[in-house]
Amino acid sequence: MKKAVLRAPRVLVIVEAPMPEPGPGEALVRVRAGGVCGSDVHAFRGSSAFQVYPNTPGHEIAGEVAALGEGVTNLSPGEHVVLDPMIRCGHCYPCRLGRYNCCTTLRVMGVHAEGGFAEYVAVGAARLHRIGANVPFRAAAMVEPLSVSAHAVARGRVSEADHVLVIGAGTIGLGALLMARLAGATVAVSDPLPEKLRLAQRLGADLAIDPGERDVQEAVQEWTAEDGASVVIEAVGDPRTTRVALDYVSFAGRVVIVGITREEVPFPVPLLVRKELDVVASRNSREQFPRVVSLIESGQIDPAPLISHDLPFERLAEAFAMIAERPNEVRKVVLSFG
Repeated sequence: MKKAVLRAPRVLVIVEAPMPEPGPGEALVRVRAGGVCGSDVHAFRGSSAFQVYPNTPGHEIAGEVAALGEGVTNLSPGEHVVLDPMIRCGHCYPCRLGRYNCCTTLRVMGVHAEGGFAEYVAVGAARLHRIGANVPFRAAAMVEPLSVSAHAVARGRVSEADHVLVIGAGTIGLGALLMARLAGATVAVSDPLPEKLRLAQRLGADLAIDPGERDVQEAVQEWTAEDGASVVIEAVGDPRTTRVALDYVSFAGRVVIVGITREEVPFPVPLLVRKELDVVASRNSREQFPRVVSLIESGQIDPAPLISHDLPFERLAEAFAMIAERPNEVRKVVLSFG
């Protein structure tokens, strides 16, 4: 079978590898579609905060069960599945709390452990979630990033009472827009790329702000009758946008940091205390896969507008270049396998 290997930053190869065999408690999955995440691009460019080399990238994976290992009774060959890429220990303090997404020894496929950009992968059956055969594989591959968005919205305790500002209209930010609207919130999106703002409006954003054209804080104050956004979700991963999120949020508001930066961000303690802010981080997702699968199966969420390009798996390097060099044109690139 073929698989991608990122040997070092900017050194990507497609190699022939032995077919994996599912061990006890595992299933062999024939990969049919895989979304290219911004974190995959950072890994390729060498700017990831967590990437291990060499490794096979890819963690937004959909496919079908090809074979079962010993003891697996909850799946059948031929079923369509999506993959939760988080490998957790199950016994550390966060895991005992049920917060396995911040397991102290967490390994994420494609980052710390072998990823899914391969024709077949063997994975723990407990991390596979069935999805209806009526859902195209390209849409099913969006379950993982949309689960990240859903978790960020849950961390912000978003409700119909909230005015939510999402900073960044990438996949996670647009997913947060969709999930916040499902929660009944009024939502604004800020992004410097006009095409992404237009998509945000098509997806239901009540306000779209281009920071190059308008002062974001001024726009938010006007939009909220001078209150400020009750929830700000930072989905860029830039020190500047992380810092200004504290300015945009209301007194007694919540800031959710889902974007990752390697740089330190200075937090003004007097402002934090004066506003009595809740500032929380959001890592991966937790218990969101079944919900997101159900939302896609029922048609309440349509991932298709988030996908701009479909490419064969062998053109992964081209996908990385497209995402990095043409951000105004490229949303999500989904790879097809086989």
